[in-house]
Amino acid sequence: MAEEVKRVFGIESFTDLQSETIKYLLGGQDVFLSIRTGGGKSLTYQAFPMFCQAEPCQVLIISPLLSIMKEQVSYLNSLGLCADYIHKECDRTSIETGKTTYVFTSPEAILTDDMWRSILIESTSFKLFVVDEAHMVINWGEGSGKDEPFREWFGRIGEVRSLISCPALVITATASRSSRRKLRKKLALVNYHDIVESPDRENIKLFVNKVKVNEKISFTFSWLISMVMDQAIDCPRHIIFCPSIKLCAEVYCAFKVCLNEYISYIEMFHSCTTDQVKEEIREDMDKEDGHIRVLIATSAAGMGVNYKNVNNVIHYGPPKDLDGFMQQLGRAGRDGTQSYELLFYSSRHLRKLDIDMLDYVKNIEMCRRKKLLESYNSVPSADLVKHLCCDVCDKQCDCNEENCKSFKHMYFIHKSEIDIESSSESSEDYSSDTSKNLSESESD
Repeated sequence: MAEEVKRVFGIESFTDLQSETIKYLLGGQDVFLSIRTGGGKSLTYQAFPMFCQAEPCQVLIISPLLSIMKEQVSYLNSLGLCADYIHKECDRTSIETGKTTYVFTSPEAILTDDMWRSILIESTSFKLFVVDEAHMVINWGEGSGKDEPFREWFGRIGEVRSLISCPALVITATASRSSRRKLRKKLALVNYHDIVESPDRENIKLFVNKVKVNEKISFTFSWLISMVMDQAIDCPRHIIFCPSIKLCAEVYCAFKVCLNEYISYIEMFHSCTTDQVKEEIREDMDKEDGHIRVLIATSAAGMGVNYKNVNNVIHYGPPKDLDGFMQQLGRAGRDGTQSYELLFYSSRHLRKLDIDMLDYVKNIEMCRRKKLLESYNSVPSADLVKHLCCDVCDKQCDCNEENCKSFKHMYFIHKSEIDIESSSESSEDYSSDTSKNLSESESD
């Protein structure tokens, strides 16, 4: 059977983590799987029915975005497998009789419809319950302070699990200790196994920079605005993540005011963006030579989009928690090339952050990578040279390599040039004033 699975999915072998996950699930045990994007998480539930001896064997997958559901359904059907997602025109009979192997849905679609609740309760063919992009259960399902949850049904995802009796597979690319504790409780994971890989991206250098509360957005990003105007389509791709739609719009407007006709190289993506524009952005970002040079986005763009040729990620204000931060910075350097993550923050951006995120932002002495990985029970590689690690380690680097100081972020290069110009102008003004005063003294 293993050979048949390899043939269907076009793989040469399973990774150790994939094999371990499938083994525990077949043994009736829950699994919390946290491995990096691109690590083959989806294959664990896609291959499960082929190893499961029960007939029929169905898999119920909770997914946060319709675009992800459609993409997965299309992919599985193209392999000759039977997959569908719950919507008004889906083949309900095929799902109800167990002919549809992979059933994708959202918590809302099940919990707000008594018919689907009944179908799941009465079914005996669902052998695996999957929560994909599980970090969104917390991000969307929990409110912050007085704010209501973005999608309250995600906070009640445990109710969906209670409708069927089978092992659960909880999947995410990143989950800190606190997130794992919350998810275990919400999903009632029992007799479970943690399979957690270090989320470290060694090819991404980390930077943090505090800006003044009243600093204009156009000034903060003047270096990038200049790059777009000077290089146009040849400008390196950048993604700017913002923690809210409001801030996302403000950043976009700042670029629009400065760029005029060059604004065509800038796009904005958030939950209120129209489906047509979202699809156009996805298609463009899937191209190595796409037209978009700067994508300004919220976390809504962190899923269901395949970013290509992106080596620069910027955060204008930190996300609420480290999981969101790790997910978003991981959009850079997917091809393995040297990449950069720069987090801008001011004091007004530090409200409503969880303690781990706040500690990371405020840290100025410890290696940023070490601080980041602490929450994931991981440590940085001992082989990573300091000038490629983070801005804190860069200052301590004494490797004496020829290119040691070549890995600076463009923001800091631009800032240094401005500081030099300002210093030069100040000196000239001072010299001019001094000469004038001396001249006046001599005249007296």
